[in-house]
Amino acid sequence: MIDLVYVILGGALGSGCRYLVGLTLPEPSGISWATVIVNLAGSFLLGFLVGRGQNTASQGRAMMLFLGPGFCGGFTTYSTFAVETTVLLERHDLGALFTYVTVTVLGGIAMAFIGFFLARHTA
Repeated sequence: MIDLVYVILGGALGSGCRYLVGLTLPEPSGISWATVIVNLAGSFLLGFLVGRGQNTASQGRAMMLFLGPGFCGGFTTYSTFAVETTVLLERHDLGALFTYVTVTVLGGIAMAFIGFFLARHTA
């Protein structure tokens, strides 16, 4: 049951941070750069966490739950990405659509890889 508390607390913090990023970044091109940034940053962080490996000690496990499914789960947003992609498609804004999807999907994979790589190759 305590594991759920770690996830909930991390998710609350991640959701709050996600909201703040959304407030600070304008959307001049029709692309929600706030969504792109949180998804890329969350991909990096989760890649880094997974690259470090799960620690079976209670403190390491708690931190993994707080940051992984908690913070990253609340911070990143696939559903917003899906809705914003649909809106761009509905508007027939194919340039923004292609940019948004490409940067989000390929960028997210690249950021997760970089995070994983750095975690495995740094002290």
